Amino acid sequence: MTVVDDVKSRIDILDMVSQHVSLQRSGRSYKASCPFHTEKTPSFFVFPERQSWRCFGACATGGDVFSFIMRIENLDFAEVLKRLAQHAGINLPSRRSRGESDTLHSISEEVRGFFSRLLSSSTGASARDYLHKRGLTAKTIEEFELGLSPQGRESLVSFLASKGYTPEQMVLAGVVTRDDGGQCRDLFRGRLMFPIRGREGQLAGFGARALDDSNPKYLNTPRTPLFDKGRILYALHSALGAIRERNQAVVVEGYMDAIMAHQNGFSNVVASMGTALTPDQASLLASVAPEVVLALDADPAGQEATRRSLESSWQVFQRRAVARVRNTSFYERPQVPVIKIAVLPAGKDPDQVLRENPNEWEKILDTAMPLMDYLFTTLSAGLDLDSATDKARVADFLLPLITAIPNPLEQDHHFQRLASLLRVPETTLQASLDRLGQRSRPGRREPSASPTPFQRLEHDPLEEYCLAQLLHLYPQRESWLGKLRPEYFRHPESREVFTNMSRCATLESLQDTLDEELRQYLDYLFNKPQPPLDSKQQEMALGDCVGRLEERCLRDLKMEEELRLSEAPQEELYKEQEQILQINRRLRELFL
Repeated sequence: MTVVDDVKSRIDILDMVSQHVSLQRSGRSYKASCPFHTEKTPSFFVFPERQSWRCFGACATGGDVFSFIMRIENLDFAEVLKRLAQHAGINLPSRRSRGESDTLHSISEEVRGFFSRLLSSSTGASARDYLHKRGLTAKTIEEFELGLSPQGRESLVSFLASKGYTPEQMVLAGVVTRDDGGQCRDLFRGRLMFPIRGREGQLAGFGARALDDSNPKYLNTPRTPLFDKGRILYALHSALGAIRERNQAVVVEGYMDAIMAHQNGFSNVVASMGTALTPDQASLLASVAPEVVLALDADPAGQEATRRSLESSWQVFQRRAVARVRNTSFYERPQVPVIKIAVLPAGKDPDQVLRENPNEWEKILDTAMPLMDYLFTTLSAGLDLDSATDKARVADFLLPLITAIPNPLEQDHHFQRLASLLRVPETTLQASLDRLGQRSRPGRREPSASPTPFQRLEHDPLEEYCLAQLLHLYPQRESWLGKLRPEYFRHPESREVFTNMSRCATLESLQDTLDEELRQYLDYLFNKPQPPLDSKQQEMALGDCVGRLEERCLRDLKMEEELRLSEAPQEELYKEQEQILQINRRLRELFL
């Protein structure tokens, strides 16, 4: 999740717009006189469900909360990001130069190579024996770039110093630490090393496992400008293809669990690195897989980790379901994201199951239980449901999960199911809902005037492909810029990069114009792998992409019109008839 995604997910556009415009409710939307031009009849609308705004009058434009604040307050993107982040209570990452970021990446790659070479040397013989006994092949060890850190206290410090890096850079990269006397020491000593790469494959940090009785058994890179354990999933970059092919991601707990799964052909497996899933990790999963299976250890600690994971991942997935349903028509409803639990044999972790019998692992995944079924089965085990205390414990855990379900019929089903399990009247559960801050029974609630904003958090391949092509064709971009409009881009970063393309004659001036957050996005776009195409194929592909962006924009506009006019008086329909016909004509042209 980018910092822009994080900000948008916590901001309600209705709250921000209402600080500048006096809004009146109009069905499921809100309307006002447009703040950007003079008019007698209100044509400015805010759509809370879509977290968007649009002027259907003279402006004939719209967008998201970023574009509104930029226009209403005449601010640039960086200023709006800072203001909205502050409003959302988010600390923006410290700005650092591209040179510094490149340096940290270079240090990480140097360290990875250093550890890898040591594992391959005579010094690493015992560590290699350990890995072979754990069932890993030489090919797997190479593919996952495993390494070994030396026993010495300053071996890595000396190596990096010989490469010209300063102690401050080593510490900032998270591979060296300072003792109480200010002396630099190696952070990892005598440990098996697991390089950890981000979703796009960039090296972010390291995990380390002790090969003796040293404590802690597992050690990670501390939080750095490149690494945040709660925002990354081990092996995700390797698993993305298989996840999309199978429409399923499997989450295990440890590095070895994930590596062994990949070695046995289950390449859609990622690891949470020994912790419960964080909201950011759950968002990563929700952006790439319609189904997630949690396959954590069967011991009490593993079951507790599973339950802790549910508190974040369930909420994220239900919000994802809300966003998907709201952005599609009834006949195009997508598959609702699903969470399942794989119940492992007692006393076995995924690594052991896979080494002993990969077929058993496949059966375990095939018989994974839907989340609510798992909870209803396991939560009551070992509890006395005749006890008021234990009843309250089960209700307090399950009710927030049930109320997060967007489908009112499904909500009501589980509400009745919980009342039956606890052997209490539904009115008693309603009292518990009131105590937890819920105003009414699931499935019986009135629509909220200000629903929580949930945005798409994954990359937008269409926008990114278009911008990447324009960057590679920069001197010839002018002919394409005239065919595109800023509102074709849903994401604020994409829209801002496109807008600045028309103002900057060279790539160098474009880079200098953008703030650090957008420069990083620009670097990502420019380095994004592209299919090998000749000039004619490239022109056809870009033309198709531009057409699809326009089509998507028009469909968004029609959806907003439907929301606006669904409860509008008949006379308003006549006034807007010509505009609606123009949009319909353009859509027909795109399909001819």
